[in-house]
Amino acid sequence: MVLETKLRRILQWLMVLVVLGAALVAPVWGQPRMRVNGRYVDDRPLRVQGRTMVPARSFFRGVGADVDWCDGYCDVRRGGHRYRFRPRTNIYYYDDYPRYFPGESFVRGGRLYVPGDIVNAMGGRYYWGGSDLNIHMP
Repeated sequence: MVLETKLRRILQWLMVLVVLGAALVAPVWGQPRMRVNGRYVDDRPLRVQGRTMVPARSFFRGVGADVDWCDGYCDVRRGGHRYRFRPRTNIYYYDDYPRYFPGESFVRGGRLYVPGDIVNAMGGRYYWGGSDLNIHMP
C-alpha cells in the first residue's frame, strides 16, 4: 500500500511537470516562422484578424534593403527606391508618394509590423506553407 501511494504521487508529479513543460514550450513551437528568399529570419510574422503582418526590419533586411528610423518613420531604401512607414497608420510612402495598405501597421514588442501586402507592392509574392510564411522577392 505504501509503495503504491508513493508511486502514485511520483506519477502525479511527473504528469504535472510534463504539462507545465508543454505549456511553456508550446507557444514557441506553435509560432510561425518567416523565410525570405529561402532563408529564415529571426523575427516571426503574425496573423491578426486574418491578415498577415510582417516584421518590417527582418523582412527588408532579408531582401537586402537598408533600414533606418528617421522622424518617427521606418525609412527603407532598396533598388533606388525609398519606402517610408509610420506605425498605427495604413499609409506608406513610395518615393515620397502616398500609398495605402488595406490594414494598419503597428508596433508590438518593439518591432514594427506592416501588412504582408507590401511584398506584393514591391513585386514579390508570399504564401503560407504549413506554419511558415514564405516570401519570394526578385
